[in-house]
Amino acid sequence: MYDCHREHPQFIRLLHWEGLHRAAGPIAAWEQRGAHHASKLAALAAAPKAGALNADFAPSELLRAVIALAGW
Repeated sequence: MYDCHREHPQFIRLLHWEGLHRAAGPIAAWEQRGAHHASKLAALAAAPKAGALNADFAPSELLRAVIALAGW
């Protein structure tokens, strides 16, 4: 995930831009985006149980941190 965001930094910028300037209407591909992020969150939630990560942070916090660090 980190590598993908590093290779395509414009994606993160587009998401931020959309969040700042979108109309009050529906968000494009909302269901698909939700499913994509749910799979990432599920993997992060399973990682401490497998001994791959410690459980100090919630999966949602880790996902936000990885995306933010990749775009920095």
